[in-house]
Amino acid sequence: MLHLPYPDNCFDCIFAYHVIFHSDTQGVETIISEIERVLKRDGEIFLSFCSKESTDYLEKGAEKIDGNTVVCRKEPEAGVAHFYADTADIIRLLHNFTITKIRHTEYCPLDLQTKQIDKYYYVNAVFSP
Repeated sequence: MLHLPYPDNCFDCIFAYHVIFHSDTQGVETIISEIERVLKRDGEIFLSFCSKESTDYLEKGAEKIDGNTVVCRKEPEAGVAHFYADTADIIRLLHNFTITKIRHTEYCPLDLQTKQIDKYYYVNAVFSP
């Protein structure tokens, strides 16, 4: 994700759900820059971001490596960085895009006894530097 093996301006659309947030803040900024490099002007993106309203981000004792990033403690992603955002972060990261839609959703736990809350932002945007 940090170095996409594609030429500049080659894609009309990029679809990356539950992908780019597997990094820290600097990594996500680099990934967005790479998306901008390979996306054609007026190309569209469909991205997802972990929400700062999720339990894993809000949990006391969470191992935060920067203001937006938590290292996951649960398998199968134990040790993997996860970037968390709010709408202000998304707008800042996508400043070269026209955001057409942001949806903030909560996944419903299948185990009704769990206290885990997993929320995500789903973003549609058009590249308009």
